[in-house]
Amino acid sequence: MILMVFIIIFLQLALCTWYMACQKTGFFADDLYSYGYANSPGCISPLETGEKLYTIRWIPGKALHEYLTVSSDERFTYGRIVETLERDAHPPLFYFILHSICSMTPDKFSVWSAFIINALGLTLLQMYLYRLCLFIGNNRFIALLILIFFGFSSATINMMVLLRMYILATGFTVAFSYYALKYLYDIYSDKIIDENLLLSFVFLYLSSMTVYLSVLFAFLLTLIICIMLLIRKKIKRMFCFGFCMLFSIGVMCLSFPVVFTQLLGDKVAIKGADLFPYMLQIRTSIYVISNGLFGINTPIYPTMIPFYTVTSLIGLGILYAIIHFVFRNDTWFMDFIKKLRTSVVFLFQKSLKYIRPLLPFVIISITFVLLFSKELKIYYYKELAMRYYYIITPFIAMIILLLLLKLIRPTFARFGIIAILTVTSLIFGSKCYLQQQLESAKIEPITRGCDVIVIETDPPTFMYHIMDLMGCKSFLFATTTDVFDGNVDDSLLEKAKESDNILLMVDQTAANENSMTSKTYKYDGTEAITSKAENDVVNHFQSIPGFEHTEHVGTYYGSYIYRLK
Repeated sequence: MILMVFIIIFLQLALCTWYMACQKTGFFADDLYSYGYANSPGCISPLETGEKLYTIRWIPGKALHEYLTVSSDERFTYGRIVETLERDAHPPLFYFILHSICSMTPDKFSVWSAFIINALGLTLLQMYLYRLCLFIGNNRFIALLILIFFGFSSATINMMVLLRMYILATGFTVAFSYYALKYLYDIYSDKIIDENLLLSFVFLYLSSMTVYLSVLFAFLLTLIICIMLLIRKKIKRMFCFGFCMLFSIGVMCLSFPVVFTQLLGDKVAIKGADLFPYMLQIRTSIYVISNGLFGINTPIYPTMIPFYTVTSLIGLGILYAIIHFVFRNDTWFMDFIKKLRTSVVFLFQKSLKYIRPLLPFVIISITFVLLFSKELKIYYYKELAMRYYYIITPFIAMIILLLLLKLIRPTFARFGIIAILTVTSLIFGSKCYLQQQLESAKIEPITRGCDVIVIETDPPTFMYHIMDLMGCKSFLFATTTDVFDGNVDDSLLEKAKESDNILLMVDQTAANENSMTSKTYKYDGTEAITSKAENDVVNHFQSIPGFEHTEHVGTYYGSYIYRLK
């Protein structure tokens, strides 16, 4: 069976590698942030100047290459990573590993550097998910089926092609959960195995050093386990486990002291969740998880489903009352009703038996959905918000499938359900981190060797253009607000007028052909609201002496490109 586990993991890695090599087009902004945080000279974005979010200036195109790669004299310099993370809200372990891999091939950018870490994370995750399902369900075949489904789901493919720390952190979290539950149930059976406590400590430390979401997960699981130990009057073991997990977090804080300013400050907050109704946020969270795991599109907006459900139940109740009245004296009917009641009660009792060990993960999953729907802009990001829920997706899959497969006995039926759900997930599940910049391959040759003026909504969206501008001679970044506030002045445009080949790249979300209102940032980093049309941006540059005959080069996904003459 262990051989089967490794064969399945190998096939899943092969599928994810194929998606990465043949299906991923362009980069999500966070993909490039990973390399920037790991390899840049102490800055979050290539646009930064000191503490400023960005400075409107001409930047050499080679600065983008330096942002993403490790130079020969910067290999294995981990202090810069800490300096960068001091200004953001991420623990350093993933970036330490990525920097180490990139240091082995200096001055070269490769997507496979981060993908290697994801592959290790998936292997760890699947190994411990199998052990956790086997420990809870006590059935090797069911554990293997859950492993097959989760590894081939769209959620896993998304985790693998997103070059970020989430899948590694999820692997550490599943391992932590496995050893924490083993510690709990070994105490229930009067077995005291301290290695489970030690390994819980180690994997909690590793997960908390990879992503801070795991701290919330660990807190909830530790609290639930301590309550269960208290109910069983295992007071000594309760304090032992609780203080050990607290000590693990303490060691993490001591080894990365910046955590205090990150978590207690405002950098970790993602503002704007209050712009959307809370129930809309919750429905979107359910949609994101169900679509990512099972390919099922649950409704985001209010529907008539509750009304239809209640009406159907009332109708069935009335129909049952009529049938019961008509056949109340028939022996065959009363025997059928007794058997039906017995089967329903048995099924309910069986469900309670199986759901009891899964209850901690049910509570944690519900808490994550309710909390994130309150604090994060889930509706704004939609499928892209799946990354916030990656840490609980294996547990949600385990909860649903373990209950479903335990209640169904025939082997062929179990295998059929997993086959259907896997195919549904692969076909209908959103793979939102595959297609980001469909026309990047067409934009990059146009910008090669040119001076480029980039007009965007805000600095973070510039990250989508890094690969498009890697070969440019130099570039200048400004927001739409900067253009119309006069921050792109004559002194900056003198360089453009002297250039033999100057391009204007206007992001279609910054200024669309139809007038739109969008949030932008002023030169000093403060927010501003602007309402301009795409033609207004172009007309503004055409009104500048020297740029009267602007030529439209093309309209590509994400950008309108003009050649300034």
